[in-house]
Amino acid sequence: DKYPRNQECTWDLSCPGGPIEFACSSFTLQNSFGCIKDVLKIQESPDGAVLLRACGQPSEPPSFTSQSSNLIITLVSNDDTTRKSGFTCSAYCHGPVVSTGAATTPPATAQTQLYGASLVQNAAATSVTGTTTQAPVMTTTPIPTTTPTTTPTTTPTPVMTTTPIPTTTPTTTPT
Repeated sequence: DKYPRNQECTWDLSCPGGPIEFACSSFTLQNSFGCIKDVLKIQESPDGAVLLRACGQPSEPPSFTSQSSNLIITLVSNDDTTRKSGFTCSAYCHGPVVSTGAATTPPATAQTQLYGASLVQNAAATSVTGTTTQAPVMTTTPIPTTTPTTTPTTTPTPVMTTTPIPTTTPTTTPT
């Protein structure tokens, strides 16, 4: 499947527990100088700067880690007839996830399909539909962390001892 022309699809991701890691495993959009035709954009807020723009078929698929707990992923396609296969991307969160969008089918696969592009989720996925702003319902799989621990050791408490000091008492003998 190829994504349709002249569309804007937005995934609005929120991770109250911390930053969001976003990475694509495959990525093919229409190529254009400056990504002025079909483009995947990443922002941290609706009015914020575009932090990543991707198009074409880069040698390294796009990846990004947010500085905040929000990430807005937008796919924009123009109205010409050139279409490509889209992308497969993952979003990872370290806390509870809140996402906008309307679920239309029960969880079935590990991908959310939307116009030939897909957004892979950590666990179960739900298909979403729409022509403007839609987003998958995300789930979270915590990434284990290790915290160094130490085992306390018992150290003996010094015991005070007294060693008698011999004393001599001078004696006098009568003469």
